[in-house]
Amino acid sequence: MSLVVAIKKEDRIYLGCDSQVSCGNVKTRLPIESPSKIWAIENCEHGIMGGVGDLRAIQVLQTEEMLVDLIAQYQNQVDYKYVVRNLNDKIYETMMKFGLVTFSKTFSSDSEDNPHPIYVPRQHLPCSLIFAYKDMAYEINGDGAIIPIEDYLVIGSGDEVAIGSLEATKECEDPIERIFLALQAAGEKTIYVNDDIITACTDDEAFQRERAEYDRKIEENIEKEKARMLKEIKKQEKKAEKENKKEQKNKNESRTKKKIQQTEQD
Repeated sequence: MSLVVAIKKEDRIYLGCDSQVSCGNVKTRLPIESPSKIWAIENCEHGIMGGVGDLRAIQVLQTEEMLVDLIAQYQNQVDYKYVVRNLNDKIYETMMKFGLVTFSKTFSSDSEDNPHPIYVPRQHLPCSLIFAYKDMAYEINGDGAIIPIEDYLVIGSGDEVAIGSLEATKECEDPIERIFLALQAAGEKTIYVNDDIITACTDDEAFQRERAEYDRKIEENIEKEKARMLKEIKKQEKKAEKENKKEQKNKNESRTKKKIQQTEQD
């Protein structure tokens, strides 16, 4: 299990995730060359998806070439209704094709003499998803229910901790910082989340500028912290040196006093 966070800011959606993969009680990190738990949707400009749960299901969706209909994109119809009625079915269809969701046969009838089969889902989706497109994002639950974004969406392990962090940082203007704080908080409290964080945005050009600015601020803060620590170390060294001189002076005075006392006795 993992954690994916989405935040709405003006006309775009920011996403972040950790990089941990768990198998039973064993955990590892996703290889650098492997797609992360958030990815750009193929043939869908400004479309990003994030997923937690069954890794095989997520990999199938990552490599699906036509998840979002091109005509719907061209006609600007990728909205809540489209996600509920079309994208959801496409996800189920893709899962069924690879045996990740199967249907079971039951029988119903208008009368006892006329039974006919009905195919119903045997199980929910093996993963939870966040679909982000332009300025909107939707949580797609295992049962197919759709939840539109207001301020943020969170799926995966440690979601309660991440939600607490996001609620506490509502006044923060930097969505990237909010994502990092939420994922770091979850990583500290949850064994299924690590602090190797990946971020993305539905507006890649703006995101690259903002991420560069965020990284610059982090680097600046690191340098400030290094300078503060160095100053503190020097301060402690001066204090220790002063105390050592005082101690040495006291020792010398004590020796001198003993010598004087010894001379007087003699």
